[in-house]
Amino acid sequence: MVFLAEREEVSMGMSVTKWRLTEDEFIRGIDFLESRFEEAQGEEDWGEETNFSNFCEIGELWDLVNVAISGVPIPAQGVGSLVVLGGDMLGEVGEPGELITVLTRQEVAEAAHFLRDLSIDSIVSTCEQLSTLPDFVISEVRQKLEDLQYFYALAAQEGHLMVTRVYGP
Repeated sequence: MVFLAEREEVSMGMSVTKWRLTEDEFIRGIDFLESRFEEAQGEEDWGEETNFSNFCEIGELWDLVNVAISGVPIPAQGVGSLVVLGGDMLGEVGEPGELITVLTRQEVAEAAHFLRDLSIDSIVSTCEQLSTLPDFVISEVRQKLEDLQYFYALAAQEGHLMVTRVYGP
C-alpha cells in the first residue's frame, strides 16, 4: 500500500475531499472520478438527497483532523493513516502534486470501525496541537471528525469504496 504521507508535496495549503462510491462508478476510470470531483467543487449543498450526498469535504482542516486522529501530522501506517489521506494512489490530476487515492471496501470497513470506537471529546481534549487554537477552529475540527465518523459508517454499511481528492495549495 502506498500512503500519501510518503509524498513530499504534502503541505499546509492543501484541501481534501472524499467520495464514497460504488464499484461501477469506480471502474469508469480516473477521468470520470476527476470530472465528478470538479462538479462538486464549489457546491454549497452536500447533504442527503443532493447530487453530492456521497461527498465529504474535509477542506484545509485535513492536517488538524489528521493530528487529532493519530497524534502526528501525517501518519504513515496503521488504520488511523487511512482515514484522511491514506490509500493507494490512482494518479496525479489537476495541478502538479494533486492526486486521487482509493480505499478498498476492506480498508473503508477498517477505518469505519476505527472511527466508530473513537471518542471525539477525548481526542480533542488531549490533542496538544489543538489546545492553542481558537474555539471556533476546535469546533470545526470536531465537526469534521463527526462528519467522517458518519461518512465512513455509511460507506462501510453500503459496501462502498472511497476515493480521496487532494488539491494543492
